[in-house]
Amino acid sequence: MNPGGVLLIDKPTGISSFAVVRQLRKITGIRKIGHAGTLDPFASGLLVMCLGFATRIAGRLLLDDKTYVVKMKLGTSTDTGDLTGEIIDSAEPPVLTEEKLTETASAILRIREQTPPRYSAVKVGGRRAYQLARNNQEFTLLPRSVEIKNFSFTGWEAGVLEYVTTVSKGTYIRVLSETIAGLLGTRGVTTYLRRIQAGCFRVED
Repeated sequence: MNPGGVLLIDKPTGISSFAVVRQLRKITGIRKIGHAGTLDPFASGLLVMCLGFATRIAGRLLLDDKTYVVKMKLGTSTDTGDLTGEIIDSAEPPVLTEEKLTETASAILRIREQTPPRYSAVKVGGRRAYQLARNNQEFTLLPRSVEIKNFSFTGWEAGVLEYVTTVSKGTYIRVLSETIAGLLGTRGVTTYLRRIQAGCFRVED
C-alpha cells in the first residue's frame, strides 16, 4: 500500500512550516511530505499538508485563495514587517474615523500588484531574499500580480487595527499591513497573523 493523503494542521506560533514537516516525518514514517503554502514562524493557523502520493496535488492546492485574521500596530515599522524584526521607525498613531477606514478598505480591494518583502523566501539569483537581507546585500525584488478577494476591518483600538482578508496566492500580509498604514498616513507592523482557511479547507477541520 502507498500511504499518504491530505492532513490539516493548526500550526502554533514559534515554529516554522518545515519544522511541522520534520515532526510529521517522525510521526508517520513517510518521507515525502510537502505543504500547500508556508506560514512564517510568528504566524499560526492552517497548514495543508500533503503526504506521500498526495504531494502530486500540492501545486494545485498552492493556488488556492487563503483567508487570514490579522492585527497590526500603527505608528511603528520594523525591517521584517512583523515583531521579529528591528524597529526602524515610530510615531504617534493617527486618529481613525470610520469614514477613513471605509475609504481605505475600498482602496485595498483595488490592489493588483505587490512587491515581496526583503525578508521573504523569494529567490534572487539562486539565494533566498532573507539570506541576502541578513547579510546587508543590495538586491531588487520585482512586483508580482496579486488580488485581494475580500477585505474588512473588524476592530480598532489604542493604535491597533484588526482585519480579515482573503487573498490570492503570493500575497504577503506583512506588506499588506504596511500598505494599509501608508493609506492611513502612517507606518505599521503586523503583530498577529492567523490563517483560517485555504481553498475549501478550514482551520476548524
